Amino acid sequence: MSARQVRIRELPADHVRFLRALRLIGDMDLKQATQLSSYLRGVSNPVVTAGLQPDVAEHIADALREAGASVVVEDCSIDTPMLCCPPANEKFVWSLFRGILKAD
Repeated sequence: MSARQVRIRELPADHVRFLRALRLIGDMDLKQATQLSSYLRGVSNPVVTAGLQPDVAEHIADALREAGASVVVEDCSIDTPMLCCPPANEKFVWSLFRGILKAD
């Protein structure tokens, strides 16, 4: 069975419903969902999830559609499930007290 990815074509006007959908599909808190939403609003046609089974991809797409987003499910070459995470494209360092800080 081929893996699928979920791409957002157009974000909804209702920010609250979209945040609820992101929290549901990503099992994230409100702060994480808000950060992801802000990131997605600055990216054209983002892939939100990839490497999913077709039924899971359709479930996520339906949740986003119910929130008002225009979404498409596409074939994907990635076979490991992934969720869009903007900090993955950032550099981090250990702080003095063993916390993690974003590098400059």
